Amino acid sequence: MKMKLIASAVALSAWAGTASAVFVNESGPNPLSARLAGYDLNINANADQLPDGNDTYWEVLGDGATTTIILELAGKSYANTFGIYDRTDYTNRVELFSGSDSVSDSITLQITGGTVNVGGSDVGTFLTNSFGFYLARPADNDWFFSDSALNGGGKDQMAAYQGNGSTGDDIPDADGVFGPSDYVLAWEDLPYNAAFYDKSDVNDFVVYIKDITPVPEPGTLALLGLGLAGLGAARRRRS
Repeated sequence: MKMKLIASAVALSAWAGTASAVFVNESGPNPLSARLAGYDLNINANADQLPDGNDTYWEVLGDGATTTIILELAGKSYANTFGIYDRTDYTNRVELFSGSDSVSDSITLQITGGTVNVGGSDVGTFLTNSFGFYLARPADNDWFFSDSALNGGGKDQMAAYQGNGSTGDDIPDADGVFGPSDYVLAWEDLPYNAAFYDKSDVNDFVVYIKDITPVPEPGTLALLGLGLAGLGAARRRRS
């Protein structure tokens, strides 16, 4: 019985580590779900999010990903920058968009053998092909990462949504389909604090990215594996 309880606790801790996500306030003047509906994207801002541990790190598929800005409502959009960072070193970053970029601007991204190619030019080197996303306002020293552990208070500042087969003329995709390798990343650009966090609308900077895939965190997989192994051992012992 003791082994079973321990194993269950480990399994639950693994699930809890991946289940949390950012709360999206939809009661404001520009609710995220409604704004995305304007792009024919059928998304429920809270119910359809990927679990936090499943949107931390990513890899590019095939010949490359295309990243398109579809929404930017930040008051300081002119000062925001968006890009990717090396999974093994979050200070090794490559910018994809700067404050001068605007809605409908696109850029291509490819990472092969750790070489980062943006818009057809090699611009950096990562240790692996895995990367995280960041949104930053360097002038204010505000940096927000897809890896929540790197954010203030360890809080999630990004909501990720996987393609669900939505179709429409306004989807920013050549075939007009929000497919399973397409994702929407929506960001809150104000730093976490206890009074503000539950009011975040996560519509300050939103991008549509085609041909990427999330890479589960090794720690999450290890915890889940330990939990399942423990449950198996307890079951064998009981039998």
